[in-house]
Amino acid sequence: MENVEGGFGRPSNLHDTVEALRVLEVCGCGVEEKTANFVRRVAVAGFGFRLTETSLSPCLETTCAGIACSISLGIPIDYALDAIDFILACQTGHGGFAFRPGGLPDLAWTHLALETIYDWLNAQAAP
Repeated sequence: MENVEGGFGRPSNLHDTVEALRVLEVCGCGVEEKTANFVRRVAVAGFGFRLTETSLSPCLETTCAGIACSISLGIPIDYALDAIDFILACQTGHGGFAFRPGGLPDLAWTHLALETIYDWLNAQAAP
């Protein structure tokens, strides 16, 4: 089901990959190691993850998708603290979270950010 390079979507990207992993998990299906390799390849210092292997436009949704993929696949997050720092940089002065640092907060982005931080903390605490 995965593309040759291991991700899902055309081209392979983290947004489609995280959604595919969620569906496959519900169906009780696994993925090949190449999916984990794809997620590792799109990890990047500074903000955690990029959308595709050739993109470089950081946003909250992509960073959260990378963390969710890593947790789902049970792989370490190479730039975990960079990813969390980027998510926190998306937080506005009133507490909400925006799509990018300096952006306008939105309830959906706030939910995604808090859910991702919560999931990451729980993954760190798990043996």
